[in-house]
Parts: sequence; structure tokens; C-alpha cells
Amino acid sequence: MSQKDERRTFVAVPVPTSLKKQLSAWIEEKRDELSFRKWIHQQDIHITLHFLGGTSSSQLEQILNTLHDLCKKEVPFSLSVDRFGTFGNNKQPHIFWAGVAGELDRLHQLQKRVTAALQPIGFPAEIRPYHPHITLARKYAADDFPQRSLSALDVVSGSWTVDEIVLYESILGKEPMYHVVQTFPFGK
Repeated sequence: MSQKDERRTFVAVPVPTSLKKQLSAWIEEKRDELSFRKWIHQQDIHITLHFLGGTSSSQLEQILNTLHDLCKKEVPFSLSVDRFGTFGNNKQPHIFWAGVAGELDRLHQLQKRVTAALQPIGFPAEIRPYHPHITLARKYAADDFPQRSLSALDVVSGSWTVDEIVLYESILGKEPMYHVVQTFPFGK
């Protein structure tokens, strides 16, 4: 199968529209203060569970069936936004994120179940430990990121009930970049 026949996909926990709007407003306030090359589009805000990458049509059908079966057994749980942080070089971070709090043990269990269920279809687990977060920006443009001021940033408050997961397709060069392939409600 050629790469043209593949779709770039990933599984994620969606963030409710009200919280996306709050985070987007926060981004607009801080955009000039924090010099990142790319800020996340409001519609692209989510918490990744498992990045799949190139996905064939036959794999896609298996993924849809697997996630549907897995989510039938899932029970809703609560999450909230709790702090800001970065990944990469402290002076020139690659990722700026909002952290999540709440029932993190449930989120980690869900991530492990999703990863284990999709492994037989050809999507191995990541080697790095899972660090749930909401990416807000990428590629700091200078080499003087103010790490010490992270704790002073006002955190957007908002909690929500996680009661579904989503399979997204990533379409590079489009904005928003992530498009819903299918939503999988818990317990149905």
C-alpha cells in the first residue's frame, strides 16, 4: 500500500468546547509574551492517548471495531487542567503544554488498554513513559524561555467528565489540522 492510501491517525481524549475556548483565549493573551513558532488551533486541543501514524484502510476498520468494543466497558471519569510545563530543552522547549489532574490513574489505565488493544493491529506502544498533557504551542523561537515564570502563569480552570475517546486523522497543512474519524462513547 502506498503512503497516499494511508491516513495519519491517533487516539485521544477530547477536551470540551468550553475549555477549548478558555485555553484559546489564554493563548491569545500570551501569544506575544511567549514566542512560540506555532500555537495550537482551538479545535485541535486534545489529550493524546496513542499516536498511530500511517494507517491503512484495513487497519482503520480493525481500529474502529477494537475501540468500539473497548469503550463499551469504560466508565466515565473526571479530569481538570492544573499547571503549565514544557518538553525539550529548558531554554528552547519543543512543546509548551497544560497539565492535567483529577483521576489520572483512570486516564493511565485507559491509555494502557487502548495501546494494548491496538498493538495486534500493528501499532506498538511508545517506549517513552506516558505523560498526559494538552499541547498548546510548539518550537520556542528564541533561546531564553522563562522556565521560572511557568508557576506564575495563571492556569485556566476547568474540569470535565471524560466519557468518550476519539480517533482523529491528522491532515498536515490544514487548519484545524485534526479531524474526527469517529467518536467512541463509554458504555455503549
